[in-house]
Amino acid sequence: MEGDFLTVLKNEKPKVGDTCFIGIDGHGGSGKSSLAKKIVDKWRSSKFGQKNAVEILNQTDYTQ
Repeated sequence: MEGDFLTVLKNEKPKVGDTCFIGIDGHGGSGKSSLAKKIVDKWRSSKFGQKNAVEILNQTDYTQ
């Protein structure tokens, strides 16, 4: 599954250069942040992720 997960992230749009953006939408308390943290943990624990940075950007950090 890890290979499939990383293949999708590396090959899907939208991209800006080598940067891939993933949006997670949902109601308050629905687990968006938990899902984002799980994605980041999986990314960082992979061979690909050890060479490629990943960050979580919370929209509320930029809109308030």
